[in-house]
Amino acid sequence: MHVFAKEFDEALVLKLCGRLHSRTAPMLLDEVLPHTEDSDKTIILDLENLYSLNSAGFHSLHMLACKLDDANRRMLFSSCPPGMEDRLHCARLCDCVAIYPSLEDALTSLQS
Repeated sequence: MHVFAKEFDEALVLKLCGRLHSRTAPMLLDEVLPHTEDSDKTIILDLENLYSLNSAGFHSLHMLACKLDDANRRMLFSSCPPGMEDRLHCARLCDCVAIYPSLEDALTSLQS
């Protein structure tokens, strides 16, 4: 799994690419948290290029959401691949993280 960061006026977008599973899940916090330390912007995880996600990956996303919530930071998901949004709902991640169909929709939501 790789993380690519892009900063916008109102958000820090982190594009997750590859697989988020038992071998790569422990790296998620190590890869993402350093991008968030110098900014208080909303974090948008762009999942468009995340093509594999298992229970360990869901757990790491939940842990990331909790850590950001503890720091009073907001996190959104955008661009879920087909079928993944249903799995995020089943894992109850949608209870603490809003899910948007595209990155543009997530960015627009921050402007209103």
